[in-house]
Amino acid sequence: MKVNLRSITTRAILVLCLLFFRETSSRTFSYLRSTSSSNGATSFDDDDFFCSDAISFVGQWKLIEAFENNDEISVPWADDIVFEFREGDDLYVDYTLNIAAANTFGTWLNIAGRDGSCYDDIDVGSAMSTKMYPPERFIQIENFLSLNIESMNMIKITERMGNKGLVMKGDNAELYCEYISS
Repeated sequence: MKVNLRSITTRAILVLCLLFFRETSSRTFSYLRSTSSSNGATSFDDDDFFCSDAISFVGQWKLIEAFENNDEISVPWADDIVFEFREGDDLYVDYTLNIAAANTFGTWLNIAGRDGSCYDDIDVGSAMSTKMYPPERFIQIENFLSLNIESMNMIKITERMGNKGLVMKGDNAELYCEYISS
């Protein structure tokens, strides 16, 4: 049996490149979960992170990780799910938030105060979305967003080694995004 080593080597390199791309592109900040509590809960409050001096959430943020009841939610690694914050148009809304996944979600949020851990307390309005049935890879994250975005009540911007991150938390949910543009 004659084996074509060039073909095998090419395929092996391709597989390694795809695995490397998947790990580096979708989990750029997977080291964020390096700390956990005794009950296994994940945390983005690592001592290596510090509160950013940024006072505005305006811009585009790519969703990196999401958790519900301390269980990681599947985020499609090959597709960007983008949270876009814009300044509110009137005196009653601080920010509008549009989330582009397979469907588009929209809501507003107001800053209600700040606690001692750099989090801003927020009030999130009722969310609306398009109602297209999502591709299989989006089902888990879209269900998460549908069920949890309105219950988010804390938000903060963090920085580590020059990279800005956005953390949003609710009663049983949290998500982490990385800044991509303004």
